[in-house]
Amino acid sequence: MEKYIVDRVEEGIIRLEKDDLTHMEVKESEIPFKVHEGNILVYDSGCFRFDEESENNRRKIIFEKQKNIFKNK
Repeated sequence: MEKYIVDRVEEGIIRLEKDDLTHMEVKESEIPFKVHEGNILVYDSGCFRFDEESENNRRKIIFEKQKNIFKNK
């Protein structure tokens, strides 16, 4: 099982980034659902799926960091 963050979607190509900052590209047609930048996907048993829990946790962490940055200004 591998986790990826959708880095960007351009011209039918989805660029994915792993935690170790390596990248991989897949054709948009290879994933049977619509993805957006920032989505977290899991690749397991030959297919991709959303990881909503990880995505929600990541959003909370980012929100807290932003809140702390603006609080200190």
